[in-house]
Amino acid sequence: FSFIQCATMAEALQAECAALAEATRQLQSPSAAIRSDAERKLLSLKQLGVDKLFELVATVVNSTLDVGARFHAVQILRSSCVEKWSGTDHALKIRVRDWAIQSALSQRDEIVRSQLLACSAILLKRSWLEQTLADKTKFFEMLRTHTHSTSDFAVQVELEFIQAVISEFSLETATTVGMPLAFHLECKQSLEGDFLRTFFDFACSKGKESFVRQQQGHESTLICVASIEAMTQILNWNFCKAIPSKFFDGQSPATTTELASLRPGKAWRQPLFSDGMAWIYELNQLVHSAGQNAETPLSTSIRQLIIVLATLHGDIFQSDMDPLRVEHVRRIQFAIFSVLNESSVQMAMAGQCEQRLVDGCKIVFALSEHNKLAVLNLVEGSSNKLCGLANSIALACISGGGAREDADGSCASLSLDFLLDALGNLIQAECNS
Repeated sequence: FSFIQCATMAEALQAECAALAEATRQLQSPSAAIRSDAERKLLSLKQLGVDKLFELVATVVNSTLDVGARFHAVQILRSSCVEKWSGTDHALKIRVRDWAIQSALSQRDEIVRSQLLACSAILLKRSWLEQTLADKTKFFEMLRTHTHSTSDFAVQVELEFIQAVISEFSLETATTVGMPLAFHLECKQSLEGDFLRTFFDFACSKGKESFVRQQQGHESTLICVASIEAMTQILNWNFCKAIPSKFFDGQSPATTTELASLRPGKAWRQPLFSDGMAWIYELNQLVHSAGQNAETPLSTSIRQLIIVLATLHGDIFQSDMDPLRVEHVRRIQFAIFSVLNESSVQMAMAGQCEQRLVDGCKIVFALSEHNKLAVLNLVEGSSNKLCGLANSIALACISGGGAREDADGSCASLSLDFLLDALGNLIQAECNS
């Protein structure tokens, strides 16, 4: 009897899997009625208990080739777990969380993997205040064990998971999960105090390792990109105590050249100014060197990281003339002249690699906004070089039509805006010195 019963249950589970896959395919139907019916069928899965739904979703993820079916199945499980949190057994919550991250380690389809990582991250956060520091540390150590003992792909997945966690714990991008602001604030402060530096150190070390391996002729671009993106996301963290405007109505629009600023505090002196960061500037020079005329995920991601680093300011520096500040300005200037040159301007004006020009001008603007001219002058020829570069590129942008009213939003217009504001900052600093 038990054998027949098990066979019947297995058949029922397979039938549910097939029905879910069919409903997912029907979402692509040109018929509005069919799409609406498919959405209703998918939403009806939330009526299942979390344990039954988990069994169904795990089966779909492990046995179904249809990417859409796997994606929607995980999405439904994620929202159902959050909605039924208080009535779900603690052990089941942890089981789903750990299953999601372990399943991601074997998922090559990026869209499904991202959904699994998001599921694990949101369940991690929802249970954050229910767990001890030891519990949280154990979870991350378990994940680290996987990445140490398996392939490069596992390291890439851990870096992607770090990004998912940062996104979920950041006030600007957090999912509401039906909890008050106080919950989100406490989770943010806890992660920042206990794990953020560890995440950054891990991402930086893996990025450096991948860069060294590339120099030796090994292919590790995906890990390098994932490392840089994780570092950028961590440094975009809101280190101030202010509540972001997303929690209020009537937020004011940002200006064209407004950039977020990096002010992490004294605790970040060591990780941001160590020799372990030098590879970033070496890599930036390499991917923007002569002959590298095509944009790649690596060149795009490294520029985003340098833009954030260029906004660094605050009490991480002991004074305006802090030797570490001077060295930081030197590194950023080195990055600027790697990204911006006559060739890159000509390409952008011809409609090629336009984002490279805009990003380079952002770096110039960020450096001029957060450093006094006296500091720039401590780097030999820095202010004269920056002014000369900004001036020549601004003229090229004007010649390329960047000052015309109908050019608003174009590469030439955006670059010109950043450069004019940068020149304004340098002139103002000169007048005040």
